[in-house]
Amino acid sequence: MSHPIAASIPCWITNIAKQADRARSGPRFELCVGKEHAQHFPAHKGWVELTVGEDHWRVTIGHLPGVDHIYFHTRMVATATQPDKITRVLQEARFRVGDRPTLRATGRHCFVLEQGA
Repeated sequence: MSHPIAASIPCWITNIAKQADRARSGPRFELCVGKEHAQHFPAHKGWVELTVGEDHWRVTIGHLPGVDHIYFHTRMVATATQPDKITRVLQEARFRVGDRPTLRATGRHCFVLEQGA
């Protein structure tokens, strides 16, 4: 089934590390999207392509019943580099917890993360 591509999808960044974990190892970012945009994403553990800055990544998403949003899993992979964590990638691109960036859809399950307006 084909789905129309949205011009942009609002998202947000949270810190999912518990307070004790944050003190020991730092923040753990999570990129989240409201489930009202579910038609643009694959099922749970499906792959999406995500461009952050100049880097292109593949990352699986969480799309579980009972969770009120879709979330990007921690580990990201790219063909030209070693796997990395979404926290480092987002921090390097100058995103912070509480930011409200947008995902610009460039194709089916392909997105570019952009600073929010």
